[in-house]
Amino acid sequence: MPRAVPVVLLCAALAAPAARADEGTVDVSSVRARLRLFGDGKGHYLAAVTERKLGEAERWLFYGDGKTFRRQRLVGSTFDDSGWFSLEFWEPRVTETMGFFLQQRDSKEVQVHCGKRVTTVTRVPAEEEQKLLDAAKFLPHLWKRKAYALARDDTGRYYFVDRAREPEDNLDFRLWVGPRGSMKLTKLKNVVSDSMGDIFATRKGELRLVVGNGEATWIVGRRRTALTFLDLGSHRTAHMVYKDLGVYYGEPLGTPCDDL
Repeated sequence: MPRAVPVVLLCAALAAPAARADEGTVDVSSVRARLRLFGDGKGHYLAAVTERKLGEAERWLFYGDGKTFRRQRLVGSTFDDSGWFSLEFWEPRVTETMGFFLQQRDSKEVQVHCGKRVTTVTRVPAEEEQKLLDAAKFLPHLWKRKAYALARDDTGRYYFVDRAREPEDNLDFRLWVGPRGSMKLTKLKNVVSDSMGDIFATRKGELRLVVGNGEATWIVGRRRTALTFLDLGSHRTAHMVYKDLGVYYGEPLGTPCDDL
């Protein structure tokens, strides 16, 4: 369940994701010389630090068009003495894995796994690689929100809350309500979050998330409907949120699986 934050009351509609004009760039100076560039020949590139002996904090992966690269959220990595490596990146739209970027031994060909889709990308020649990386702009992660809570009633009506990833303990929440594939963003009137749980109040009702015992209730006037929580930690639920609910239709996540 979400961690509780201090009591705050907001009496206005919550804002949409912040504009990206002022998001800044990522400083890659410490790893710039170790970045390796791979492309599919169609304008899609991955830039990665692939050295085996580096620590987790030094393992970087970017995806972009050769001019602009977005940093990827790495959720796992594996390296061995034979030269084989894999970098697992956050990708909630697939169910088989979270998304893999991997190379076997000293091959210049690398495979990008997006669920059942596998794309081979090839190491860019050294001279072109240096030219592209020197001119490239490296940006933070594109996707700035995360799933906070998902519940449904016995008729198949869903209630989904997401939240801005940063800053920590922020109150930038949004609420969608409706059947799978046709959920609607619901304007929030008040938000309360404290040690007892969360209340997302709209003009038509409230979605109450109680942290202590995992209960959720949708309230309209005097009518209360008990809801069932879905586990946001499972691949299946994450896939449903980003593919089936309809809340993020048409929005790129900034990962290789947007295109590959």
